[in-house]
Amino acid sequence: MMELEEGSGTEDEDIKLLQNACMIGSEEENV
Repeated sequence: MMELEEGSGTEDEDIKLLQNACMIGSEEENV
């Protein structure tokens, strides 16, 4: 499980990345 190739991630990981990106984007817009 620890050896994941680039581009291969679980849906949970993708969701976390998307949520983080959305949060960062919204924070930058509010600044």
